[in-house]
Amino acid sequence: MVSGKRQAIDSAFIKANASLDSLVEKEVLEDAAAYTEELNENSEFKVTPQKKKQVEQYQQWVQRNGKGTPGYSYKDGKVGNSGEFIQSKLLSNHTHYSPTDPDARIATKPGKSRNLNYLGQLSVDTTHPVITGACADFADKRDCQCLQNIVNLTQENLNVNGFKIG
Repeated sequence: MVSGKRQAIDSAFIKANASLDSLVEKEVLEDAAAYTEELNENSEFKVTPQKKKQVEQYQQWVQRNGKGTPGYSYKDGKVGNSGEFIQSKLLSNHTHYSPTDPDARIATKPGKSRNLNYLGQLSVDTTHPVITGACADFADKRDCQCLQNIVNLTQENLNVNGFKIG
């Protein structure tokens, strides 16, 4: 049933078992750099300069409130019982997480509403519709960032079953 000659790979969001309403704001340390130094002094595992730079960039992002940064979006504003408009709330994977499903990520596709999702990828043999590889990843990644994983998995599955990849 499987020829092994041509594989089609596609991805789709898989809805997480959590709601946007359950999101909790991450605690951000006031002075993350000092905390990092304190941890560094008392640990055999040292924080690299690259990680320190990431912490500083994150602090700057929080100070700017995420505006103009990729991956931010606002929760839809609502009208309260007395007719007042309730201010929209900034939601981002950088600032919020779901305590019920911490691995779920806020993600959307054009024309679709935001949800907490995972990214599922399938590889299918085109001769007959047989799945030759499947994997899941965080939904805040792009397809191109996960492509190598599904390609490697598909190659392994085909090799195990005696198909030559050429």
